[in-house]
Amino acid sequence: MKKIWKFFLAAIIICGTTTVLSSCGGDDEDGGIGGGGGASGGASFKTAKVTYNISVSPALLTDFKVNAYYINDKSNSALPETLGSGTWNKTVEVDASKMPVTFELYFALTPKNRENGAKATVQGDMEINYTMSVVSLKSDGTTADSNQAQNKFKGTLSSSTVVATFAKDANASKHLSITVNKDGKI
Repeated sequence: MKKIWKFFLAAIIICGTTTVLSSCGGDDEDGGIGGGGGASGGASFKTAKVTYNISVSPALLTDFKVNAYYINDKSNSALPETLGSGTWNKTVEVDASKMPVTFELYFALTPKNRENGAKATVQGDMEINYTMSVVSLKSDGTTADSNQAQNKFKGTLSSSTVVATFAKDANASKHLSITVNKDGKI
């Protein structure tokens, strides 16, 4: 009988300890790491999703190599990718633990003909449109915050246009940047 009583007492202690411990952990309904919580039902900031887009007049690729530069993590170093066609898209997701991060997008033209004074081989109006969208997402998949930045470069190539000068003017275009704080606010 004493053995049964000891097992019964041990079972009560184990069940009671488990109940107390499990009520201490949990869902971080009042914010927790990454903020959020409160009125949003306990969802906290989980990830930042960034979508980058660049589109160029296809004829521009005849005389220029176009590189897209973008930030994809907290290292804040711009990664280059060469446009193979008139449109470039990239989507990255960065964990909330890496915030704050300033995401950035810009481009760089490099003349394919690097001879001093080389002229354009194509003519016409050229455009470079670039856009960056950032959405901070909560752990339940809903949006915590969002923002978009966009810009456009317009220029004209003629038979007298020096490609190095055109590239210099284009490369002076504004860099797009959006910062996501550690709480997911943009």
